[in-house]
Amino acid sequence: MTVAGIEYLVCDINEVRETQSAHPWLASLLSPAEVKRSDRLRHASDRIAYRCAHLVLRLLAARRLGADVRSAGDLEFTRCCRSCGGPHG
Repeated sequence: MTVAGIEYLVCDINEVRETQSAHPWLASLLSPAEVKRSDRLRHASDRIAYRCAHLVLRLLAARRLGADVRSAGDLEFTRCCRSCGGPHG
């Protein structure tokens, strides 16, 4: 049996927000579906947190795959619930 490494990331959402403000092009990395889903959240703080989390996910995935940061917006993610198989997992 192979034991996979687990990486943890602790990220301050305020720093992500400041970075996004300093580099507005980062928002363009989010997919239209991510933007649409975040827009459905009731509270502005939840919308910001959702977008920041998905932005960080995209940047980390691009780095892990050895892709250029600017291509992080081209990555496609699928959502699949472990319980029912629906697209909300």
